[in-house]
Amino acid sequence: MTNSQPALPDARTLAGGVAWIGALRWSAQILNWLSTLVVIRLLSPEDYGIVGMATVFIGVAAVLSEFGLGSAVVALPALDSREVAELNGGAVLLSIVMAIVALLSAPLLAHFFNEPALRLVVPVLSLGFVLEGIRTVPVAMLSRRLAYRSTAMLDFGRQAGSAVLVLALAWLGTGYWALVGGNLGGSLVATLWVLAIHRQPLAVPRLAHLARPLTYARHILGSRIAWQAYRNSDFLIAGRLFGADLLGYYTVAWNLASLPGEKLGNIITAATGPFFAAIQHDRAALRHHFLRVTEMLSLIILPVLVGFLLVADLAVPLLLGDRWMPAVTPLRLLIGYAAVQAVVSPVSQVLNVTGNTRTSMLSGVLALLVLPPTFLVGAHFWGINGIALGWLATYPLLTLYPLGRVRQALSLPFLEYLRAWRRAVEGVIWLLAMALLVGFLMPPGLPEWARLVALIIAGAGGYLACIGLRHRSVVANAIQLVRRRKSAESSTGS
Repeated sequence: MTNSQPALPDARTLAGGVAWIGALRWSAQILNWLSTLVVIRLLSPEDYGIVGMATVFIGVAAVLSEFGLGSAVVALPALDSREVAELNGGAVLLSIVMAIVALLSAPLLAHFFNEPALRLVVPVLSLGFVLEGIRTVPVAMLSRRLAYRSTAMLDFGRQAGSAVLVLALAWLGTGYWALVGGNLGGSLVATLWVLAIHRQPLAVPRLAHLARPLTYARHILGSRIAWQAYRNSDFLIAGRLFGADLLGYYTVAWNLASLPGEKLGNIITAATGPFFAAIQHDRAALRHHFLRVTEMLSLIILPVLVGFLLVADLAVPLLLGDRWMPAVTPLRLLIGYAAVQAVVSPVSQVLNVTGNTRTSMLSGVLALLVLPPTFLVGAHFWGINGIALGWLATYPLLTLYPLGRVRQALSLPFLEYLRAWRRAVEGVIWLLAMALLVGFLMPPGLPEWARLVALIIAGAGGYLACIGLRHRSVVANAIQLVRRRKSAESSTGS
């Protein structure tokens, strides 16, 4: 007897997705890190500050351009081919409109920040809206099919193309245009690539046909607008109050603090988004995988960030140069926020696939009402360090509301959720103990690079010893995940 319902993807599917995304993203990221270490020595804080000012507008406008249509395609598998084609047409149309809006807004932004360079930087960056609009729905269709290999290759092309172009332009002495050109170059590579592997039909959108996906997209859009607004409000406040130089220090601190979550945690969450959508109707499976993903993120992200916090005063001058020392204090404060943000990132994914998109939107609005005033107060008393402190003091409290709705949707006790953090927290305690002990025993005349290496080895050794000795099941699960990769490729790679 033939089962009319397709089999749900299982842990092997997710393992294959994590393997593909991880392998290709890490390949691109190694190139990106090497490029960044060179570029950050070639560019000035002012160059980063100018692009940071443009990002305040570009980030929000990019969300409006996408309108949550890609997320709707992934999360609503019942959409037919005509609806998807109309959503594709809508994505392209919206991206063109937002590019025009950016062109008209550039003089106002230049006046607001008192930075004439924005008159050209903003219109050039807005070309990325059109490139993004062209590939939004095709990429979403690949994600909905759990075609992890294809989506990972697209992301590899974007990151690698961007890294190479930024490095080349910075080496030629183009200043902030290196960052602008790299952004557009990577986007162009990804767009051309997706058009080559997946041709998605295009149709004129008709609102009467798209009521359900547009309702979903509207909530996603509201959440993302709020996120972009409060996420960029710190840059806006720093740029307005302190100018390009201090904003440059803050921007570098933000980028370094966010790096582990974006480049390690996003490997996992990039796979779990479409995976959660595929199993959304099996709440027991969704709860199980949500807890396992949370545990995996905590085990990977927390030790890296806590270790970085310990050695920031040694690592920053050695890797970036002494001129970036003012970024150390905001970096350490932002690391605390980044640790929470990275580990709780699956919460929003579960909200969206369980029909709680309105909760995502409301939690974003709440954060928008709370965070910018907090940043203003912090900036008034402590400058850019106060802005970073605002993230650390406020953001963890703001996660409680959406987490509560996820626990309700999944019938998940709070203590059971906390247990997903337990192993990582215990390992981090061992990390801190070993690093502090070695730091205390080191002779005072030891070179800075040797102190850095010794602290890294001690902290990593303490963490791995804890996981290996006290939580052997974690090691066993990791080995099993690696073994599953090859068998999963056939089911996720097409």
